[in-house]
Amino acid sequence: MTPRVDPAERRDEIVQAAMRCFARTGYQATSMDDIVAESGLSKGTLYWHFKNKQALFLATLEAIFADMSGAFEQAIARDAPAIERMRALIDVSAKMVTGDRELGGLLVDFWVQTRHDESLNESMRNLLQPYLDLVTQLVEEGIAGGEFRPVHATAVAGALAGMFDGLWLQAMVGLPVEDYVDTDSLADWMLNGLLPR
Repeated sequence: MTPRVDPAERRDEIVQAAMRCFARTGYQATSMDDIVAESGLSKGTLYWHFKNKQALFLATLEAIFADMSGAFEQAIARDAPAIERMRALIDVSAKMVTGDRELGGLLVDFWVQTRHDESLNESMRNLLQPYLDLVTQLVEEGIAGGEFRPVHATAVAGALAGMFDGLWLQAMVGLPVEDYVDTDSLADWMLNGLLPR
């Protein structure tokens, strides 16, 4: 008798296979048959877990953002001044950009698809909002503690997200971001604008 596989484990297996396929050939060029071949599972198993490629694409996006959110939360979880936690958050973000070009390509592919699909667009907004909220809260803590000057905290969050989104795009087109993304310089540049004058 074959041991029964936990459905959550099987679902994750499918998502990981889809992630590899999407990273390799992009969303448009990837078929469900490609994902079946990559996963080694039957087509029926794939469709039992996901009704279509778009649902699987969204599940892949959710998995990526869950991993990223975990890393961001861990970076700022320590009991330290807001400025040190912000520096840690910038460091983690920079390492993501410079450390994994496939991840950047996947994210750019997701962004492109959201332009043409309102349900994916809404999902992307819902996935991005916790990051913006996290940074906003961190900036507000720094302001309340006197570490940062009074600024529009949400604008800072948007600018930080935009800076890293731009770096993802540069990495995707082949620019050597690992050669010029210096975490200390990025952090100094961003944090100097927050320090009291």
